[in-house]
Amino acid sequence: MRYEKDDKFIEKVKVQEGVAGLPRVWRREEVVKGLNTSKTFCTILIKSNGNIEKGKKVELYDDQFIRTKANDNDQDNLENLPRF
Repeated sequence: MRYEKDDKFIEKVKVQEGVAGLPRVWRREEVVKGLNTSKTFCTILIKSNGNIEKGKKVELYDDQFIRTKANDNDQDNLENLPRF
């Protein structure tokens, strides 16, 4: 993921359709639009042996923040994902 200049809000994330899909970079607004139109997103973990494991479901808060925890913190909380 990539943060905006102030390092406070997510600007872009990598999105991959299924395990075999190629990752693409999406702006946060595109993910928000997808969530608003019934698309589902989740994090993925790449294990040390190269296997991919499904992570947590990505949710929308306040129609603009993408998160893995449904709470009222207005900052995005995907900070454990690797940056690019």
